[in-house]
Amino acid sequence: MSIGHEGVKQLVRAYLETWVPIRLELIRQALEVDTPDDPRAVILADGLPNDPEQYPCVMVMSTRIDGMGRRQAVADGEVAEYDVDYVVKVVVAVQRGEYQGDDQAVLDRDRLLLAVRECVMLPAPLSDQVFILSNPAPEEETGAAAKTVRDNPLAAGTVTFLVRAAEALMPTSTLQAILDGTVDIAAHDSTKPAL
Repeated sequence: MSIGHEGVKQLVRAYLETWVPIRLELIRQALEVDTPDDPRAVILADGLPNDPEQYPCVMVMSTRIDGMGRRQAVADGEVAEYDVDYVVKVVVAVQRGEYQGDDQAVLDRDRLLLAVRECVMLPAPLSDQVFILSNPAPEEETGAAAKTVRDNPLAAGTVTFLVRAAEALMPTSTLQAILDGTVDIAAHDSTKPAL
């Protein structure tokens, strides 16, 4: 069965939600600092949250297919298995109060970004058929701090990495047989208790 972009993003989100707070705590301890807080939101999103209560946040923003290959030749009517490589883009964002400054937002963003990168650098199974690849290494990018609509400092950065999913493509003839088939259902008297 194919899980597609949606399935890959859901698995990455669940993985990061579990492991980023752990990596972030190790980073805070090593630096002897207490910021940033653990992410308040690890979400699937196409843009930054409007709600300041969701910061700091980690967003699984987009995927694209980088390549795919069939595992082996199959005879007509057999399920074809493919390895599909998804490029996943994760954005981290930290917002600070109006008087805390850009510098603190940038420092906290960098620490959160490091936690995400460390999570994806280790070869990680997201399921029995989906894996984060450590080669090639994740790409990372930061930018200048910006301001929110409320004039609070905001700093964001991205980590981009590869996820490989084993997906299966059922042959059309098998699908047609399923669609053309009938299903027999035994009647049940709803006035009698189930056994």
